[in-house]
Amino acid sequence: MEEKTNEPEVNIYLMTSCRAPRQKEAWYISLIEYKTAKGPVTKQWIRKEEDVTRHQVELDGLLVALESLKKPCALSIYADSSYLESAFNRQWVDAWMENDWKTAHGKEISNREKWMKVLKILLPHDFRICIKTDHEYGEWMRRTLRDATSQKEGEDKHV
Repeated sequence: MEEKTNEPEVNIYLMTSCRAPRQKEAWYISLIEYKTAKGPVTKQWIRKEEDVTRHQVELDGLLVALESLKKPCALSIYADSSYLESAFNRQWVDAWMENDWKTAHGKEISNREKWMKVLKILLPHDFRICIKTDHEYGEWMRRTLRDATSQKEGEDKHV
């Protein structure tokens, strides 16, 4: 990521409850942190998705945070997702675009529309993707996901 001093610093933190390739339901937490002169300002989203893959819920969590950005920024994205990290840091996204959104084996890329939306939103930003769950919000995110997934069906979910 090329540093630009006039762009605000923003961090996005993502975590999901999804541990299997496909689940009946999965929760995600997206937290966005704006760095200000008075200290960080945060906003978070805690949502449940039905009948999803792990990759879908990870992209949904990323999209909800990205869609809240109003102007270009120096963006750091922290996720518990090797999928997101590899897509950018191993240039999978570049290869997908070059291959008309197909894998090296000629199969259509899953979640193509979501990926295209993510890339369009990221275009004006300087960004980096990091695998990291040990950060100042990590324990809160893990506890919140644990609480959300442990509640009985039909019970109100207060997170």
